[in-house]
Amino acid sequence: MNSANRAANRSRSPTAHRGCQRQGAAVSAGSVCAMAWALSVVMWSLLVPVTSGAPASPARRDPRTVTLLEYRCSSDLTHRIVTLYANGTVRLREDLGDGERLDLAELTPEELAGYVAQLHARDPSDGLLREDLGAGVGGLHVEQCDLQVAPPGQQTVHYHFSPLEARTLRYARWVAMAEALAQRARPKPVVEALGEDYQPHLDDVLRDRVGNRYKVVWVGVDDWLELDGIEQPFHLLLHRSQLGERFVALVTPGSNPP
Repeated sequence: MNSANRAANRSRSPTAHRGCQRQGAAVSAGSVCAMAWALSVVMWSLLVPVTSGAPASPARRDPRTVTLLEYRCSSDLTHRIVTLYANGTVRLREDLGDGERLDLAELTPEELAGYVAQLHARDPSDGLLREDLGAGVGGLHVEQCDLQVAPPGQQTVHYHFSPLEARTLRYARWVAMAEALAQRARPKPVVEALGEDYQPHLDDVLRDRVGNRYKVVWVGVDDWLELDGIEQPFHLLLHRSQLGERFVALVTPGSNPP
């Protein structure tokens, strides 16, 4: 290697490497100088900024885990929790004293947008009435409720109150919204009804709305009929058009003359 190349190599070497070369015979260049040179390279690499192709973006939360509204009410007898999630799922956990049950409902995108608009709606009385409603009315069997509302892009607000207290317009609207969501999640009762096309026949056994059975004992040509109670000692005279108001099912068909 000529003198020009050696000078260039010395100018590119880290300072620690050049220092080791100046120590001469007093220090073993095979170990100490190699370690010092490696350490200097590591230190230089730490000073070099690391850049990526694109700036990191915050992770988007799963809408199934984002709560828009949660309404909790409980007493020493019952409790219920209504939750609306950002994906449109409504969850109702409710115990009316006979064990807790869980019910779910799914809102359409249009319904969800309507509820979100209600969360953003302003109340003219905002700032005039206190929003911390306090514990309010209490006592045995009196519910205490918590309402948490988190409109998208706005600060989460929280209320603790009794349903017996006076309400601001916005607070009353949110509570009504939570109750409507709870009703949406509850299973729809099966409504039994005697079909409009039912034709009464002698000895038909019908069940009324409270579970009592009646037997058809006479059918007139003018659509009037008589029934005798099986569980109850009652005798009824009804027009055919009135059957659907009182009876819900045909239990046992009777004779069907040709």
